[in-house]
Amino acid sequence: MSNRYQRFQHNQNSLQPSWNKTPQLPLDYDAILYPRVSTPQQRGNVSEEMQKEEDGKLWTLGLRCGWKRHQIHVLDDDLAISATLKMEERPAFRKMLNLIITGQVRAVLAIDPDRVFRDKWGQEYGKFMEICERYQTLVVTPSHIYDFSNPNDIKLFRDACERAWDYMEYQVYGKLLGAREFLGQTGRYRGHFVPIGFRVDRNEKSPIYRKYVPVPEHIPVAIRIYERYREMGNNLNRLFIELASKPFVFPDVENPEHWILPKAPGGYTFKSIKGLTGFLTNVVNVGYWVYDNMLLCDELGNPLVNHEPLIPPELQEELFWYVFNQRSHHLLDGTPNPNVRRYDRYTQRGHPEPNILLKDIIKPALPHWYINFQPKHVGDAYKGEHWYALYYKDGPRKEHKYMISTQDLDDIFWRILAENLEHCTDFDEYGKDEEQTRTERERELREIDAQIAACASAMEKLQKKLKVVDDPDLISDINEDFKKWKMERIRQVERRKTLVDPANLYAEKMVTYRELVQEFKERRHELATIEELRLVVDTFTTAITIEALSPRIYKVDITWRDTRWGEETLLCLRDRPAQPQWTDKEDWQLRLRYPTNPFRTLVKYFPNRSIQAIFTRANELRIARRVQDRNKPFDIHLCLQDYQLLQQYPPLGEVKFVRLCSR
Repeated sequence: MSNRYQRFQHNQNSLQPSWNKTPQLPLDYDAILYPRVSTPQQRGNVSEEMQKEEDGKLWTLGLRCGWKRHQIHVLDDDLAISATLKMEERPAFRKMLNLIITGQVRAVLAIDPDRVFRDKWGQEYGKFMEICERYQTLVVTPSHIYDFSNPNDIKLFRDACERAWDYMEYQVYGKLLGAREFLGQTGRYRGHFVPIGFRVDRNEKSPIYRKYVPVPEHIPVAIRIYERYREMGNNLNRLFIELASKPFVFPDVENPEHWILPKAPGGYTFKSIKGLTGFLTNVVNVGYWVYDNMLLCDELGNPLVNHEPLIPPELQEELFWYVFNQRSHHLLDGTPNPNVRRYDRYTQRGHPEPNILLKDIIKPALPHWYINFQPKHVGDAYKGEHWYALYYKDGPRKEHKYMISTQDLDDIFWRILAENLEHCTDFDEYGKDEEQTRTERERELREIDAQIAACASAMEKLQKKLKVVDDPDLISDINEDFKKWKMERIRQVERRKTLVDPANLYAEKMVTYRELVQEFKERRHELATIEELRLVVDTFTTAITIEALSPRIYKVDITWRDTRWGEETLLCLRDRPAQPQWTDKEDWQLRLRYPTNPFRTLVKYFPNRSIQAIFTRANELRIARRVQDRNKPFDIHLCLQDYQLLQQYPPLGEVKFVRLCSR
């Protein structure tokens, strides 16, 4: 007997229980497909595929309902963003609200209400339902079509959101996180980073399942670190410098764990004295277990040996406890260690704010450098001037330092800003960025206004309920809900005030500050405070980076907020700088090369040392010169790197800076 098949006929009633009237789908308007997963680890899984991919469940639902493919807009910016966040904290949700408010869409496709909201108190999905009701927008899921003009759908949507939160509270916060807490409290691994020197026993049949096991290759390394501490006379700084100078401290092993220590080629190393101190004083190394700052103890309060120690028991007193009693900030009972001296940071009160114009915006251009600000001292006296101090930080200590006078660089920046403003007269058309900012502001204002209206509508409904309710407990609950909606409305009103604050409008500030810059061009510190001047900098620039090119020449990149100005690069010349300390390798090279090589050759071996510095260092080391060389290849106060840049940019030898082409 052959089977007889009938052609599938689309029926909207299949999307809704038969006892409830199916709302008319707004097929003349576009629809939004809203996919969301909770964490970055869930991206690419089956849930995301069902929601986002064109052959997934949501796309199939939208096409079956009657929307054309070009009518379905996918807003996937909220993938890997939690549904517990507020609506304005989710980028895709904000776009969705604006499309709803402007009338471009009348339907939202979601796999389930728990993909949209997981709100404990219900305010966020309450506002969302109010907005959807006001703008006649449906929420379409594979199991139901929610029309918020229907009281039954409001209840069903609210119940679904409450179930989503109940699941979070019971399954995630209660069971899953509770299980992790239990593992941690009983001395077992719960998914956190592992201390260096240990790995986790993952054999489920092992009696020490989920407990730490020492890595055999790391045991002798750890013992040697403790021994070197004693051999160096308890000098932690010397020990750190010695360890950091090595390519790695702990070698690579097969099947490594997620160790706390930073990775280096060939193994793992220490990047800070704090990290080294943490390793030396970690009681896990002697088999103890600490969870949530609590030491695992027996009924009598004695510490329990939870796992096999990294430091053998016969060496613990001599090595581990010797360092622990000197360096740990707290003893095992939690009391402060009297052997550790604590220094309170001294803060001089009443000291005026330093006149550093670019303090809040200037950054290093290279990733391994950082910048701070140091006062200038003449002898022991502070004269009120400062340095921009660049440090190289990818090493055991701050060996490379590059000092730039704040007054020189601030003057250069102010002069460039004044010149740009002199040639800029059209402030009505700020450019693409300003227009984009205005559009974004208008879009956000519409979204805020919709949320304020939703709060007002919810408060009005609660007030109507109060008129017909006599139960005191119910009245109290309604009052509590009313207070929450009122506070949410106040919060949204404050958001709106901040957004429409004239101080945030760039064009108006630009006109005002142009006049100020012209007036203060030469006497800015006399006529304005440093705080006011920094506001000017923030108005016209988005970023300033600095990079050392040679001992005397550095590069400054300025990114202007006005797109017509673009990005600008300056090459700046600093005064004769202090020379960095000579290294042992340089001294060895100097002893080898200085006696027989002319200066035109020596500068190639020491490209960042001036001729004067090479000559002075050779005299300090008492190195005799065997050749006569009175012809210097260039100015004795320059190094080869300086000379090559000056040859490339000749004007730099006569002026403080050179402006390169804007981008």
